[in-house]
Amino acid sequence: MWSFIATDGVIPTIEAATPHRMTRILRDAQMLESGRVTAVSIVQVGGQLRSAARLALKFSQPVPAHVPQRVYLKLVTPGMIRGRGHDRALREWEFYTSVTTALTPSLLSMGVVRCLDAAAEADGAAHLVLQDVSETHTQPEWPIPPTQAEVERAVDWAAGFHRTWWEQPRLHDLRRPNTSPEWLAAVAERHLTAISQQLSTVERCRTRRVYDVIAGLWERGTLGAPPRRAYTLTHGDLHFWNLLYPQASTDSIAVIDWEDWKVGHAMTEMAYLIGLNWDRSRDPAEEVALIKRYHSVLTATGSVVYSWDDCWRDYRFGMIAMFTVPAVFWDRQLMASVWWPHLKRIHAAYAQLECDELLADLR
Repeated sequence: MWSFIATDGVIPTIEAATPHRMTRILRDAQMLESGRVTAVSIVQVGGQLRSAARLALKFSQPVPAHVPQRVYLKLVTPGMIRGRGHDRALREWEFYTSVTTALTPSLLSMGVVRCLDAAAEADGAAHLVLQDVSETHTQPEWPIPPTQAEVERAVDWAAGFHRTWWEQPRLHDLRRPNTSPEWLAAVAERHLTAISQQLSTVERCRTRRVYDVIAGLWERGTLGAPPRRAYTLTHGDLHFWNLLYPQASTDSIAVIDWEDWKVGHAMTEMAYLIGLNWDRSRDPAEEVALIKRYHSVLTATGSVVYSWDDCWRDYRFGMIAMFTVPAVFWDRQLMASVWWPHLKRIHAAYAQLECDELLADLR
């Protein structure tokens, strides 16, 4: 279905996505049996250094409904490789060329947007051509919180996705070396030093206590290699703005941006989705209800044996692990408007969930 080293080479720029190239891609994907693409127009440009674009296609003749009228082009450029490192820059490309072909049932039936073409060169430059779902799905406007119905759909999707790959031995073949605890601890210390004066005394002391037990979180499996239980395939950056909600109620959620996928702890992902990105001004009882909803969907078929007590406890451990997220985002030079609100929500969640009592288990 995909050519990993494309005959035509990698598409180097948005403008290089010519009608001829798009025709070739659609034919290789067995989507365009007759006719050809006659024009490609840029609808929207995004990403760093013009690394992504939504493209509209015109055809020489009417085409069936399953032929995409729009595609989403994502590029991995030499600049991205220098900034992110080779492995991280190609992580999403690897997802679409390795993970989606190695795992069954098909990830396409679980909301993963279809990849029409993926190619890479020896120097690491690469491209992905994805089916654009912007006309059938909508996205919450960042940073406005999603509606309750959207949050519940996100929780249901995560539970179903995690259940499918729950503790599957075949995931072992997809594991990659995790970030070292030494590197993470060093980043966390630099970040704490940089922002110490902006934190309250309580926040500084709390952060210090958490950073002192990073090794314990790693050993437990919440940050490091999968533990003996509750590991699964995770998105790695599962927040409400990476989920596209269908306009038709019968369609499934579409999930985008798989640059940080990993084999990891399910409840760390849920702490990221709910604990880190949910509106923490809401009633804490609603947070418990959301995790109970997740647990109910996760265990509904009987294929997952995971008690509610373990689920809730692991969620709270996952919340402790979230303290490292703003530090990593800061190290990646993301804007403070992204990581600072996360940091404030983490402190609020830590207090609401009474995570202090768990720290003793990590020492």
